[in-house]
Amino acid sequence: MKTYSDALGVKEYFLFCEMLLQRPINMRTLTLSNILSREEKAYMREMAFNRFESIMQVLKSMPRPMLLVFRNINTVRSINITLGAPVDRYFLMAKSAVRGWGKIQAEKLGILPRIRIISWCRTTWESLKFQVALR
Repeated sequence: MKTYSDALGVKEYFLFCEMLLQRPINMRTLTLSNILSREEKAYMREMAFNRFESIMQVLKSMPRPMLLVFRNINTVRSINITLGAPVDRYFLMAKSAVRGWGKIQAEKLGILPRIRIISWCRTTWESLKFQVALR
């Protein structure tokens, strides 16, 4: 996260990570849930209030197109909450990432039919393991 935050010009990568996920990050237990506990909500409110200047600095240092992406993500999240349609966005993003990884691996191995089948089997197996781990 630090490497990619630096590439975006963001110095406070841990704060950036909490802003991206909109939840506290506990490095001892890396679990992600759609529902924040009462304590997590209190932490996020307090963090937003006490670190407002740092948050603004992170936002100012980010590329403008990324701010638009954040705004759209938050709009969609708000609509989902209002409509009572919870979306497991972490699962959906992870699933998409695994699918993309599979396509990249298939392209690396070439276009021979036998290799393509082996690659597809491997990618499908890895995707299945990942989905089971997420659930």
